[in-house]
Amino acid sequence: MDDGGNGSNNETILHTRAFTKLEINLLMKALETNFGLYTKAIEKVKNQWVNYIPVKQKTRLIDIVKTYMHKTMLYKIKD
Repeated sequence: MDDGGNGSNNETILHTRAFTKLEINLLMKALETNFGLYTKAIEKVKNQWVNYIPVKQKTRLIDIVKTYMHKTMLYKIKD
C-alpha cells in the first residue's frame, strides 16, 4: 500500500493501486470486520484500484488512527 490523501469531496483515499481487485476486497472486509469502517473500491485506471473512505466515515477513521498512531505523529491528524 502506498500513502493516502484527501479527494476532491474531502473523502480519504488509500492509494492501493498495486493491489488486485481481490486484495482490495479483502482489505475492505478486514476494515469493516475489525474496525467497523466502511469503504468502497474505485477503479481509477484499468486494473488500478484505490480505496475510498467516505466523509461520513472520517470521524471513525480518525478515532481508529489516534488509537494506534504513535503520539509523535498525531499532528498529522486534522480533526
